[in-house]
Amino acid sequence: MDAKYESALAHATALEWQLPWGKLRGLSWGKPSDTPIVALHGWLDNANSFLPLASEWQADEQQLIAIDWPGHGHSDHRPAGAHYHFVDYVYDLWWLIKQQGWQPYLLGHSMGGFIAQVTTALLPKAVQRLWTVEAFGLLIAEERDALKQLSNSFRHRQQFEGASARQPASYAQAVAARAKKADFAESLVELLVQRGLQQQGDKIRWRADPRVRVHSPYRMKAEDVETILPGIQCPMTVILGDSGFTELQQALSRWRGLVPQLQQLSWGGGHHVHMQQPQKLAAQLLADINADD
Repeated sequence: MDAKYESALAHATALEWQLPWGKLRGLSWGKPSDTPIVALHGWLDNANSFLPLASEWQADEQQLIAIDWPGHGHSDHRPAGAHYHFVDYVYDLWWLIKQQGWQPYLLGHSMGGFIAQVTTALLPKAVQRLWTVEAFGLLIAEERDALKQLSNSFRHRQQFEGASARQPASYAQAVAARAKKADFAESLVELLVQRGLQQQGDKIRWRADPRVRVHSPYRMKAEDVETILPGIQCPMTVILGDSGFTELQQALSRWRGLVPQLQQLSWGGGHHVHMQQPQKLAAQLLADINADD
């Protein structure tokens, strides 16, 4: 791991929160506050997704909290019989914000950004500002066959009941496997792998719950998105990588007019542009917060 990331990790405060089903865990930098920036990672990532940002963060700046979603990183897996539906993640964040009494700023990447949008609409008096990285609108079913979607999901769920993920033979193999699917530098891939693995005796294992991979039984319709997005009353900034997911441009063309205070930025990078451009991201966050004061 690069020395600057090691330093950021060494200066992090480990946090945990008890939710009804188990514990969420995360990392924190900056001054403790009831108005933190809560950073929300994407699917199959973890809190180290924001370690590059933390390496640009100063100890006297706004508190930055990066959480691990359930079944990811160091957070607990959901109990037997529970699942990882999109709305369950929304409930987790909604619960955490209300439990802690936060008036937060939300920063979400990919899945974390989709979750943050819905939560912001649900808590318009609490969330002060929203930034999403490579996320806008929701993943919807355009011409969905509800019965087919349910059937496919249930069969997929059945395959994962009691299943264990294929485990890497070594740390290097784990990095190589993740790097094959990444559009960003191997040095950044290593950050995600470092928090995503655990040592068990003489073996290493992925921490992620295999059930997070189960196909969704239900996706919202376009009409649902059109009732949710207008609920985002705070300023919102969408940050896209110029080589990121092209579908997001279509979503912005379709729905950007539904969000009253929307800004769109495009930076050099891919789907994990927040890891590739941490200096720019840190400057953007602080400039926006200062402009609000």
